[in-house]
Amino acid sequence: MAKCAPEPSSPVTKVWKPELYKIQLEAPTPKAVMRKHDIEDGPEQYGYEYHGEMDHRQSEEILSDTQDGTYLVRKSPGAEDFFTLSVRFNRRTKHYKIFHRSNYGHYLKEDFKRFETIHDLVADGLVNFYMQIHAAPILKEMMAQTKNSYHQSPYMTLNRRKLRALSNDLRKTIHTNNLANQLAPNPAPAATPDEADVLPIVYEKHHAFKIHSFKGLNWCEFCANFLWGFTAQGVKCEGQSD
Repeated sequence: MAKCAPEPSSPVTKVWKPELYKIQLEAPTPKAVMRKHDIEDGPEQYGYEYHGEMDHRQSEEILSDTQDGTYLVRKSPGAEDFFTLSVRFNRRTKHYKIFHRSNYGHYLKEDFKRFETIHDLVADGLVNFYMQIHAAPILKEMMAQTKNSYHQSPYMTLNRRKLRALSNDLRKTIHTNNLANQLAPNPAPAATPDEADVLPIVYEKHHAFKIHSFKGLNWCEFCANFLWGFTAQGVKCEGQSD
């Protein structure tokens, strides 16, 4: 929560919206179905949540009467380069191809979210499932908000006073330089008031946004909503592109 609290000397008021955070806390948690027998030559990346070769009908029989969030890992008949995650959500059993690579982690798609454990992958998926159902009105509002002017966004609301303060500092610097210049033997033309009123920060290049994993509770500086999920919750500019 400290992430969203303004500093004691900051003129910025708290605008962090907690609704999405509250909804995430209500999402079901992962509960693995553990097999009760050993399997020879089982994949090292999985433990007893792996049930060997099994088709979707067999997995649904196991998961049919379980709570949301219950899951198991299996090998689909004929599968060679992937395993299958079967997870219970909203009274249905969902099936997904899952992959694993050493020093990379568990993932659904290449160059997408990846996780250290299959438990974390399932937890993140459950949060996203739950948010899509129970946070739909908020997400719709967020999508509509992105169509508005950037200068009307909460990001600019939060930073307008900061930018104004930077402008005041710039004007003071120009004024001081003008006074010093007037005392010089060959003074140069002084800065005009219009030049001094220009904000010091101007974005001339497009942002280079990349998927980023934030630590702790974070919120979007554009819409002020909570960034949900356990990894890869949002995007962050990593310098400006050419």
